[in-house]
Formats: sequence, structure tokens, C-alpha cells
Amino acid sequence: APGYAHAQEQLGHILPRRRDEVFLVTKTPTSDGKTAIEQLEENLKILRTDAVDLCYVHSLGHQDVDKVLAKDGSLAALREAQKRGLTRYVGFTAHH
Repeated sequence: APGYAHAQEQLGHILPRRRDEVFLVTKTPTSDGKTAIEQLEENLKILRTDAVDLCYVHSLGHQDVDKVLAKDGSLAALREAQKRGLTRYVGFTAHH
């Protein structure tokens, strides 16, 4: 994720040669669908891959759940990304 300095860029140098050896995960902290897709597409570009195995909405407890689940929310957007082949799975993490 972008919050980890240059970690994605470093992985991007290795992944093209070893992509089939890893289960690749990225995340988005937003409940907004448009922003979630923009972040996923940017992550794919930096990671130098066409798709991740899992993209998840991070820290669901800190977000408006109704917004995440709305028609224009991150869940619908990531499901669309899944149909486009950008991610195999969609998930969530939550805080109590």
C-alpha cells in the first residue's frame, strides 16, 4: 500500500519475474468507489502487474459502512474491478 514508502516499487522490480509464486494483496482505506478504483489501478501500475489476488477495504470500523456498501461505494467498485480481472477476490478488514 502507498503508506509503506517505497515497498510497492521494490516489489514491482521483483514481481514480473516471480508473480506466479506469490499471493499478492493490496488495500484501499477509502469508502468511495471512484477513489478505490483509482488506488487499485495505481497500485497495479507501481507493482507492474495486471491483477492482484486480493484487494480489500482496510479498517472498515473507521469508515461509514453505509457508504462502503452504497452503489457508489468501495464494495461495488471493487466488485466491478473483480469482473474486469483486476483482482481475484475482494475483502475487508475491521477494527473493533
